[in-house]
Amino acid sequence: MTKGEWIATISIALGILVALYAVYIDYKALQKESYEALCDISEQVSCTKILTSSYSHLLSQFGIVPKDSILDQSNARLGLVFYAIQAAIFVKFR
Repeated sequence: MTKGEWIATISIALGILVALYAVYIDYKALQKESYEALCDISEQVSCTKILTSSYSHLLSQFGIVPKDSILDQSNARLGLVFYAIQAAIFVKFR
C-alpha cells in the first residue's frame, strides 16, 4: 500500500467508527433521557445534545424531506452511509 492508500484507509475507518458512535449515542439518548455519552464534557459542551437536536436531521431542517418521514435520517446515519460508500469505492478502484 502506498502512503496515500494508508491515509485513505485510516480516514475511512475513523469516519465509520465516529459515525457508529454517533448513531449509538442517538439510539441510547432516545431510550434514556438522562443518558450521558463519553463526549459530554459539561452542560455547555455536550455531543448528546447536539446529536439529539433538530439540527441533527438536516434533510428535514432544510425542507428537503418532510419531518419524521422515513427519509428523515440523522446526520450520523447519513455519515455512516457516506463512509460505507467511500469504503466500497476505495476497494473497487484500488
